[in-house]
Amino acid sequence: MRVAKAHNPNYKQMNMLLLLLSQKPEIGLLSSICVTLVSIIQNLTIWLQLLGILLGVGVAVLTIIAKLLEIKKLRKQNEKNRK
Repeated sequence: MRVAKAHNPNYKQMNMLLLLLSQKPEIGLLSSICVTLVSIIQNLTIWLQLLGILLGVGVAVLTIIAKLLEIKKLRKQNEKNRK
């Protein structure tokens, strides 16, 4: 397959590239696999970020609950000490 001279000033480089790719189809296969993996990793990153946010919110809620229970316990102890 040849690239027309009139349409592309870099026709020699294009012809060399096309020749290389036609002789070594594993280059195309490998690039397709890499692009697919990058896409999968990007999608996983989005879900992992969401999971991280949800875990952060969960830890914050548990911390607030623990502090409220601690405050409640301290109030009971102060009431017992006053009596």
